[in-house]
Amino acid sequence: MSLNFYKTDCQEPQRNDRHFGICDDENGEKAYTDLSNQKNGLRPS
Repeated sequence: MSLNFYKTDCQEPQRNDRHFGICDDENGEKAYTDLSNQKNGLRPS
């Protein structure tokens, strides 16, 4: 599977939140960000 991060149909609006989750339900849909599910989140260093 190849990824193209510049393809606009896969992008979400820019986030400025300090903590957020990235969710992938593995159902064929695209992954998405979620403020309520920070368990799978990224934290800035």
